This record gives sequence, C-alpha cells and structure tokens, in this order.
Amino acid sequence: MVNFRDLTWYQVLTFLFFGLTIPLALSSPLAPAYPAMFALGITLPLLGPAGLLAAGAKAVKGYLTGARRLDRWLRPAAGVNDSLTYWLL
Repeated sequence: MVNFRDLTWYQVLTFLFFGLTIPLALSSPLAPAYPAMFALGITLPLLGPAGLLAAGAKAVKGYLTGARRLDRWLRPAAGVNDSLTYWLL
C-alpha cells in the first residue's frame, strides 16, 4: 500500500534539492558545499534516534526522562512566544 505522505515528502525534498540547492550552488563560488550541507541537514535529524536505538533501552529511558522535564518548561514558553508573535502584532 502506498503511503501518500511519503510521496509528498519526496516531492518536497526533490524541489529543495533540484529547485533551490543546485541553482544556489551553480551561482556560488562554494558550489560543492551546498549539496554537502543539504546532505548533512537531511542526515543529522536521523542520527539522534539511530544513536538512541544503538545505545539501548537504558539510554532511551534517560533521554526520555530529560526530554519530558524539558518539555514541561518548553511548551508553555513556546505558547507565550506564539501568542506574543502572532496575536499582538
């Protein structure tokens, strides 16, 4: 069965790479750096969960405990930021 969200994700990545990254690289003296930065930007978010899976259950438990503690403070702060940014403009 086809997951249509996956197809949409690939279309967005294709546009970002061929529609933005390659034209920027062609007009820049640092041409090889743009595709490399794109590859790192795509790969780095996957390395965190992959590292947690490789570390095992104890590391994941400690990570999730810290993430919950951070989430307790971060969500209200993000809500206040959202309110100030979009409601009071």
